[in-house]
Amino acid sequence: MEGSKIKIKSVLKLLLKAAIALFSLWFIVHKVVHRESEVSFFSFVNTRLNTESAYPILISVVILMVLNWSIEAIKWKVLIGKLTKLSFIRSLSAVFAGATVSFFTPNRVGDYAGRMLFLPSSVRIASLLSTFAGNISQLIVTLCCGLAALALSLQHHVSWNENLIVAVRVASMVFALMLFVSFPYIRIVFKMPLLNYIRKRFPEYVVHLENYSYKEMMQILFLSLLRYSVFAFQYILLFLVSGIPVVPTMFVIIALIFFIQALVPTLALTEFAIRGSVALMVAAPFIHDDQAVLMASFALWLINLAVPAAIGSLMIFYFNFRKE
Repeated sequence: MEGSKIKIKSVLKLLLKAAIALFSLWFIVHKVVHRESEVSFFSFVNTRLNTESAYPILISVVILMVLNWSIEAIKWKVLIGKLTKLSFIRSLSAVFAGATVSFFTPNRVGDYAGRMLFLPSSVRIASLLSTFAGNISQLIVTLCCGLAALALSLQHHVSWNENLIVAVRVASMVFALMLFVSFPYIRIVFKMPLLNYIRKRFPEYVVHLENYSYKEMMQILFLSLLRYSVFAFQYILLFLVSGIPVVPTMFVIIALIFFIQALVPTLALTEFAIRGSVALMVAAPFIHDDQAVLMASFALWLINLAVPAAIGSLMIFYFNFRKE
């Protein structure tokens, strides 16, 4: 009797998890199709561009998406290595799963929960801080590059006097440098009075942050910078697909777009509208083809967020539900 209850419970858990995974996959595909009808990205590619040159570039962007998430998997594997050992494939599956769950949550906080599914239950809570450290490293790189871009392009967005612009430029560069240099010492944050309670209340979860060496934290920062570079290169390729020529100011435009997006609370599911408006606002002084800017923004959202989220739903099903 007891054995039958356990079997029934296992079957119900399997059905529930499968339903969640399938619903997630359906919902993502449905949203992509809906977006396509509104923005008509593929129609834009077919009617406005030379498809012979467009599709090889789009394929390159998709390949870069895999590279992008592979770098994130390596970064998370290094961080989680203090708690448990993961294979690269399992780490990659975990970050894809994080992309799936974060697709439905504000500011992608679901990323933490999605990745935890691929860890032993004994280290899941402790892994939150490791994931947090990885996300902070990516945010710091985004802020540093954005502040540098802001310093270089300030005169195009405001009509301040020259002395004030110079002062803001210097302040931006100094703050960016401070952020970058301070990341390897992130563990010190938990010694601050406001967060010291967390350290005392959950010492077993905080202590492993102190096990990261300066070299390891710099490695994480380097991987974040490398991932950011892949993001930027994807955007450049998508601008090319959209018919926008590559100019030196494009790097500044992209860094500013990422910078503002990082500061605005979003939901990945509905992020396209915010991405599009931010891109139009930032690119306005440099690029005058609004449709091309919107198409590039949508393509980046589709390839870097929607597609990985769909892949993640399959990873969740395969790794976590087959053993039930």
